[in-house]
Amino acid sequence: MSSLVPAVVEKHLDSILHWNDGTFVLTSSNLIGRYWSGSVWCFKSADDAPNVRKCLTGVETDSGVCDAVGVEQNKVLIGTDSGSVELLEFQTNGEAPLLNSIFYCLEHDDLVSCVDVSSSKDKAVSCSYDKSIKIWDLISMASIGTYRPAHTDLAWRVSCCPVEPEVFLSCGQDGKILLWDQRLPKPATELSKDTTIIPTSVAWKPGEMSQFAVGNNNGQVLIKDIRGSVGPLTEINCHTRPIFRLVFSQNCPSLLASCANEPDVIVMDIKNENSQIIYKDTSHEDFVRGLSWEPKSNRLYSCGWDKLVKSHIVSNSRMEFNGQNP
Repeated sequence: MSSLVPAVVEKHLDSILHWNDGTFVLTSSNLIGRYWSGSVWCFKSADDAPNVRKCLTGVETDSGVCDAVGVEQNKVLIGTDSGSVELLEFQTNGEAPLLNSIFYCLEHDDLVSCVDVSSSKDKAVSCSYDKSIKIWDLISMASIGTYRPAHTDLAWRVSCCPVEPEVFLSCGQDGKILLWDQRLPKPATELSKDTTIIPTSVAWKPGEMSQFAVGNNNGQVLIKDIRGSVGPLTEINCHTRPIFRLVFSQNCPSLLASCANEPDVIVMDIKNENSQIIYKDTSHEDFVRGLSWEPKSNRLYSCGWDKLVKSHIVSNSRMEFNGQNP
């Protein structure tokens, strides 16, 4: 990894996140050409992205960045298409801000499709197209566990429980949603399996021990309970293509944002059994890949393969539609 700030932000914006003070982290990839490369950027505000002239700092990565998650106020963990995970720290020390690599490890045999951090912030989980899931100790900076194969096909997503640090969910192309508890001799419990309707994304509801959202290849979002209730608690038809990412608002956990293999950004209100879409934006020009709720204003931001970062003011009182094609 180079210590120099890259000259440009690559076209394909893959993930975004906010630290608690509003600092905005953006990852990008160049998916055209013989060699894929990527970069990670910090901005004082999401409204400054992706303007290189307004960035606080940026750093080039050895390969494309597939996913990123905030660890602490000034740290971000990334997963790359080379199979590596890397922990970066934003440092100032009275000088020009820098993103320094404090941990790098390449142990997956294919691209890292998702990374997430435990509620205790001392462990991380990664999953990969190599069908495995790995556990990382962020204190000792080492891999402390590997489930191989965790799924019998591509592992799409992992989501850590917001209450219990040893528990997380995963979903894969094999149609399975698995509940993992690292304290058990046999840590994986199969919550569901369907070989025709494939779960492509999972997200645990903030503050909840049992409720989570799952998106599938039909564009549906389902709210489920790990305690084995019959069927989903609610089901929403919101996209026409496979769901790529689901992100709950930390400030208002009933608000769930989704994006898919299409240009749409959708927000649902899931506070009761009458869950419904309350916001839809179609102004992106390519697939939307990243979603993040700004912690202070609760404004939603999105990014995509059109090299655009967009803001969305969402009200949970009525349906809103932004874009050119209602």
